[in-house]
Amino acid sequence: MKINTARNSNSLTIVIPTRERSDTLLYAIRTCVEQNYDNLRILIADNFSKDNTAAVVSSFMDKRVSYVNSGRRLSMSGNWEFALSHVDSEYVMFLGDDDGVLPGAVANLMNYAAENETIDAFTWPSVDYGWPSCPNSALRNTIVIPFTKGIEVRYTDEILSEVIRFKRPYSELPFIYKGLVKTSAVRKLRDASGGTIFHSMIPDVYFGIASCAVIEQYIYFSRPYTLNGASGHSNGTSSFSKKEGSNAEQLFLAEENLPFHPALTYCPSIPILITESLLQAHTKLPILRKHPVDFDATIRAAVLQLKRAEDNVFNDVIKALQKMSASISIKADTKLALASATHNPFSSASRVYGMDIFNKRFLIDCTEFDVNDCFSASILANSVLGLQKNKELSNLAAVMNAVRLLAREMKKRSR
Repeated sequence: MKINTARNSNSLTIVIPTRERSDTLLYAIRTCVEQNYDNLRILIADNFSKDNTAAVVSSFMDKRVSYVNSGRRLSMSGNWEFALSHVDSEYVMFLGDDDGVLPGAVANLMNYAAENETIDAFTWPSVDYGWPSCPNSALRNTIVIPFTKGIEVRYTDEILSEVIRFKRPYSELPFIYKGLVKTSAVRKLRDASGGTIFHSMIPDVYFGIASCAVIEQYIYFSRPYTLNGASGHSNGTSSFSKKEGSNAEQLFLAEENLPFHPALTYCPSIPILITESLLQAHTKLPILRKHPVDFDATIRAAVLQLKRAEDNVFNDVIKALQKMSASISIKADTKLALASATHNPFSSASRVYGMDIFNKRFLIDCTEFDVNDCFSASILANSVLGLQKNKELSNLAAVMNAVRLLAREMKKRSR
């Protein structure tokens, strides 16, 4: 699928792929139109929705907002591919329809991009936000803000080696999903991949790995610029929670997706999804075969990440791992780790709000501040990030009082 090659200097397109999620989409768009940057296009890529998605988009009287409809139901990867064919800006970012962009983020990011023209990608951590509908009780009605600082140039070969050995999260790769990527690099990836960019049913993970074939170095910010929303619509949250009444995963799996790699069995496990994308990338991008698959490391990491899993997620992943281990050669200690796997599900009652100095993050109870959507969550999170300059940050009472004052001001702004 062709990507428009017109060059529009220092311009950005934020792509929001969506399908029948107008209730959260409204607020995701709102975080974008509040950005103080004119050379911005907010592209809603509607995957043939049957609800009022088009009406929600048209309610924004902002010339930067545009809308395209696929005209037929596509897989997630197919809709991402379709969306990219409508991008003509210098940079592109994908945003989920229950996610958000923090206030002022676009102007700051584009300033960095203008000062670093030789860099093809910029990546950062996101604030995590659990919508009231979030099926994951550990995150529901909670904002988790990473409190880290720093900017560094990273090299993709080094980072990818750590990601596929599960020593670093895949979101620290050059990321198009809540990351900033030059469309020239996207075109290079498309051309190197036979004319199609996405070759896995998990497009965000796949892009992070595949991009390492065409991007040698990128900039990583430790400060968040986006908000990762987890709602009842979220495919990933639904997969990793499997709560009754949450059918996002079933809808996703029912689509005409690209087939999962035959060496693996689909299950809600990050290590399995990483290895699947790596295997698919090996097929289309031979240069990445210098990063071999380690099935033993994959299974051990999958078992380790099950320690706090819900019962039904634990059972589903263990069954999938047992099936895979019967068809691939793994070491005796890997088999033992799989056979002795146990878990202790997270209890929301054990959660403590405030500053988590061990994990360098700040947790906020949204019910205290009347935060019910990603727009209000993004404002509150961004305001709290500003408190990092406050020397009294270690004083929890002072910080919480400041947060309450910020929440009060935020309510006034939203009226």
